[in-house]
Amino acid sequence: MKTTPLATLLPLENSQNKLATVPDDLERVLASLLQRDCSPNSQKAFASDLKLFLAWYVQTNGEAFDFKRVVPRDIADFRNEASKEHAPATVNRRLASIKVFLKEAVKLGILQSNPAQDVKQLKTQGLAPKGLSRAEARRFLKEVEIRGNLRDLLIVNLMLMEGLRAREVVSLTVRNIELSERK
Repeated sequence: MKTTPLATLLPLENSQNKLATVPDDLERVLASLLQRDCSPNSQKAFASDLKLFLAWYVQTNGEAFDFKRVVPRDIADFRNEASKEHAPATVNRRLASIKVFLKEAVKLGILQSNPAQDVKQLKTQGLAPKGLSRAEARRFLKEVEIRGNLRDLLIVNLMLMEGLRAREVVSLTVRNIELSERK
């Protein structure tokens, strides 16, 4: 994070002016973090996350930021507050930035343990699987037919035409197959 100026990482002023100066411990941790090799986008996101957390801390607690006064409740409350307005992925990225920030404070001997270590991330919902279009399914079936392997053709047809999942096809036995006349 060499290119990010230290001042941009800090909410140097707020309505109560509790963080008008940079405490030595905070400056040491930030200077150490500036030595990391990150992309400009990562630097920007990390700086933004820390700035938001530090401003939130000062405003919520009504006191200047002090590493030794940060408790897991602070991190969890920040996470919960952020989750009201932001997607879980954004909140989790911010939480990861705070964990790295506090881990660095532990590494430098400012803290004995990381208060963010056991704070859990928000659950994210994975994207639904994307199906093949008719044209893609047709091309796929054609390629399997050209290769002439009956077993592969059966597997692909079960998956495409009957909607079976891979593990369902794998667990099929002869007893699971019921043949009947076409209707």
